[in-house]
Amino acid sequence: MCIGLAIGTGDIILEALHGPINIVAGGTLGGLGALLLSCTRLWDNRAKRCVALLLLGVIFTFSSKLAHFSGAGALASLVMAAASAQLWAKGFGGSLSIGLLEHAAHEAEEDLCAIWRFVAEPLLFSVIGAALDLSKVSGGSVEKAIVLILVGVVVRCVVALLSTFGCGLALKERVFIALAWMPKAT
Repeated sequence: MCIGLAIGTGDIILEALHGPINIVAGGTLGGLGALLLSCTRLWDNRAKRCVALLLLGVIFTFSSKLAHFSGAGALASLVMAAASAQLWAKGFGGSLSIGLLEHAAHEAEEDLCAIWRFVAEPLLFSVIGAALDLSKVSGGSVEKAIVLILVGVVVRCVVALLSTFGCGLALKERVFIALAWMPKAT
């Protein structure tokens, strides 16, 4: 909402309502997606549930982006996954439901993790790597970037160490927490 107000190009009322519309649309789409996924007679095995969850998430994300409400797509995907897990565990869906599927959410999570690990993550990093043009990077900026990252990591570790002060933890535990909170992919 604040970005829309700061750099908006249209009507200020529509720009101010853009955030709430994203939230309402995302929650509504996610809820409808979860209701569709609760019809487990249609998605009667693990693979079908995983593919349906993944495809609905992709459809929500891209269609919302096309409608200029990209936040709604991301929120819809999150709401749909969380609500589906609850509905599967409760056997919600009436005559279109197989019944209680206590492990369906864990199975879907396992399958989606495998898809992320072996397909999506390598593809993401390959696309990012292919988009980099190192010939346009000046030599001096590399050193500055490394120093900036190192300073950020040190400051983050110190702040994490200080934030655990007075918690009754030993120094070793506090140092472990500070190092564990260090960013991994930056």
